[in-house]
Amino acid sequence: MKGGGFVQGNGDTLHLGNGSGVSSNHFLELLALQIILKSRLIFCRKYFDTPAKYFAVDAGLRNARLNFREPERTHLMENVVYNELRRRGYSVDVGVVDIQSTVDGKRVFKRHEIDFVVNLPLGKMYIQSAFNIDDPVRKAAETASLHKTGDFFRKLIVTDGNRKLVTDEAGISYVGVLQFLTNLDIMN
Repeated sequence: MKGGGFVQGNGDTLHLGNGSGVSSNHFLELLALQIILKSRLIFCRKYFDTPAKYFAVDAGLRNARLNFREPERTHLMENVVYNELRRRGYSVDVGVVDIQSTVDGKRVFKRHEIDFVVNLPLGKMYIQSAFNIDDPVRKAAETASLHKTGDFFRKLIVTDGNRKLVTDEAGISYVGVLQFLTNLDIMN
C-alpha cells in the first residue's frame, strides 16, 4: 500500500505509509503517547536519567486514558499551568532541590520538586502549582524548594482561584490561576 506517510485502514489493521501494519488499538496507544508532552527533569543545572513528568495536551484525552476516574483538581491545574506556559512559547523543565537536614545526629537529604523551571531569555523563573496553601504546613511544604534554590531568580506560586498578584517578605509571589491565565504580564 502506498501512502507516502499517510495512515490507511481496513478494519482491524492500519497500514502505515512505510508498508507496515499495526492493530487499531496499538495505533491509538501510540497516538495517545504522541499527544502527551514530556517535560525534562533538571537537577543542579544538569540533566539526569530520573523519573519524568508527563502533561497531557488535552485534558479530555488524559481523562479517557484514566478511564474517567474522578479527576484530581490539583493535577488538572498543574497540567493547565504547564500547557499555558508552553502556549506562551516558554521552554519548561521540572526542577529538583536537595535539602539537607540533621535528624538524630545523622545527615538526611530530602528531595523537593519545583514544578516548573521556565527558561527565559535573561535567566529563569521558578513556578509552583499549589491548589491550596491556606494551611501553614502546606504552604511551608510548597515554598521549601523555592527557598533553597540558592539563587535570586523570580519565584511564583500559582494557586486556585482569582487571587491578585502579591509578593511576600521572602520575595515569593502568589497569584490565582485565573489571574495567571488572563494576565500575560504575570511573567514579567
